[in-house]
Amino acid sequence: TIQERPGFTGRVHIYPDVHEQLVTNRKGSKFISTTGLCIRNNSPHKIVPLSEALVVHNTTKVDPTEIGENGVGLKQACAALCDLSFVLVKNGSDANIEMGIVAKSLQREEGPYLPAFQFSNEEGQESLREQMITLFSEPKHEDV
Repeated sequence: TIQERPGFTGRVHIYPDVHEQLVTNRKGSKFISTTGLCIRNNSPHKIVPLSEALVVHNTTKVDPTEIGENGVGLKQACAALCDLSFVLVKNGSDANIEMGIVAKSLQREEGPYLPAFQFSNEEGQESLREQMITLFSEPKHEDV
């Protein structure tokens, strides 16, 4: 794979999340709209779990010059760009998918709430769709 190449350091790719819609107009062309922004980090090393990256006001830095720690840029970008962002992560394995939600509607005076969830993508497991339906049907997640 690309991560196994010597000297590979990874890249961050930012691109529009484009949705194509067939619309009949005078020219007969299709309508393309941007529905969001995708930020893809193909880091060759495992990164912190999303549940840790979405914690607010927490640091594990040892070196004060270290950057890109604990998802500060992720949280700031999501909050600045829109009122609702879904963060999807496949971190070091095809077996697990993580999903985080940064939503204005979930915030309360008591403090920030940035939920993160983990789903299994292993063979023999329920589909991701079924796992999400089950999880989000639980009363403790009714506001999500």
